[in-house]
Amino acid sequence: MSYENILYAVEPPVALLTINRPKVRNALDQRTVAELQRAVEAAEADPAVRVLILTGAGEKAFVAGADIAAMVEMSAEQALAFAEAGHRLCRTLEAGSKPAIAAVNGVAPRPAPVLDAGRQREA
Repeated sequence: MSYENILYAVEPPVALLTINRPKVRNALDQRTVAELQRAVEAAEADPAVRVLILTGAGEKAFVAGADIAAMVEMSAEQALAFAEAGHRLCRTLEAGSKPAIAAVNGVAPRPAPVLDAGRQREA
């Protein structure tokens, strides 16, 4: 499987997923979310993988959030599909049988969109 915006490496028992868009502080666009979804599904299906580690390339940001520059060009329908893909990625990570660990480098918005969306918090 080839990727354009992420790096995916397996060194059993670890799958390392690196968001590789440091020039835009690893902002998430449609392609990046789709590639992350494919990589998470591949890691989940790989019996040699027992844990996923997610990180961002560069030193400035783990993930800046959504790529606003890309979103400006979207229609309402495209923006909705993008949001739904992000939620699907979060649900896949949350429901997976393998733990996902964030190796946060630099800034990360609160909540970190890839790892924290949809989680219930206790008051």
